[in-house]
Amino acid sequence: MKPWYSGQAMVLGWRDLRHEPVAALCQVLAVMAVLTPLLLLYGLKTGVITHLLDDLRKDVRTLQVSIVNETNFTTDWIVARRQDPAVGFIQAHTRSLATDVDLVVGQGTEQRLGRATLLASGAGDPLLPDATLPPDLHGIVVSRALASTLKVDTGYEVNLMVSRKWQGGLQAVRLPLTVAGIVPLEKLEGAVALVALDTLVDVERWRDGAAVPERGWMEGEERGPRVPSFPNIRLYAASLEAVAPLVGRLSAEGYEVRSHLGAINGILTLNHGLDLLFVMLGGAAALGGSIAFGATLWANVLRKQGFVALIRLQGMRRRAVMFFPLTQAVALTLGGFGVSVAVAELAQALINRFLGPEFGIGSAVCRILPEHIGVAALLALALAIVASLAAAATIARTDPSQGVIHVV
Repeated sequence: MKPWYSGQAMVLGWRDLRHEPVAALCQVLAVMAVLTPLLLLYGLKTGVITHLLDDLRKDVRTLQVSIVNETNFTTDWIVARRQDPAVGFIQAHTRSLATDVDLVVGQGTEQRLGRATLLASGAGDPLLPDATLPPDLHGIVVSRALASTLKVDTGYEVNLMVSRKWQGGLQAVRLPLTVAGIVPLEKLEGAVALVALDTLVDVERWRDGAAVPERGWMEGEERGPRVPSFPNIRLYAASLEAVAPLVGRLSAEGYEVRSHLGAINGILTLNHGLDLLFVMLGGAAALGGSIAFGATLWANVLRKQGFVALIRLQGMRRRAVMFFPLTQAVALTLGGFGVSVAVAELAQALINRFLGPEFGIGSAVCRILPEHIGVAALLALALAIVASLAAAATIARTDPSQGVIHVV
């Protein structure tokens, strides 16, 4: 097939559209009428579901999985869990009764006191502020509420006060720590502080009546190394999708688990359901649009079959003339797609402006992303080519001898 033949067929197809602008405009609007609702539907689905999922991901408590029943978690068990891809963060924890302490800032009349609950932190802790390293033996990360009570900021020194009843009296020790970061309210509420696991263990040992020479707390019983097991853990899944398998594995091992799996499954199920609904509606719209579009192209070819025969009579080959309806299909689809994107973008702006405040989502009720437009363009072109096959097959069967009859 000579290249100029197919190129000439494409030029003829384009000129034929220009010769009948009203008919071409109607077909462009027909393509737009099919594509615009689909773009808006998927934009609404993306905007609403993305907002709901983002809200869940921002709330780190959603990823937390708590083991309710009392047990001993060995160090080996905790280390093994860190290898589980469903686990985002896990840290050992002491008894809850040993985690309440007083934090003191300043001296004399300028002294400020705050009651806080300690949590053991570590690398990967989702409660840590962005770009903040886990606290070391001399560091502490405090919640925003606690920082406001103590009137401290990053770099301030606070004194952790640990008291106990010992030999009929009340004893207290002071541990100076430097504020390494402040956890925002959206991550952590209440008067809470994050410290190194060893710090929390030392506090528990002191309250249990043991001496802690490493800290200079010399009074108390001399005890051997701590048994490598803990009564509690703090556990977070790696993602929303990882909560279900993590809960399932822990439950299968006999642990009573508490999580936000119900809320997560509700949103994920809604997301999957809307995906299925979109595929069904999109498939039905694409099928109907393709049939209607293909029928229009086929009818146009039948109407101009005599002129096509004349072209064949002048030497254009069968395969080359097939580019006549194919060019028209691609041109009309691209035109309709361009108009549909413009209309959808305008509708998106209006929806976000007027419905965003009503739903409390801001400007993200409808989100038509560039990748959505790209995928829609490829699918539209593919459907256009499929729709033009009947017209192309018809025009390819045109006998050049019909051109003589047409002239006569």
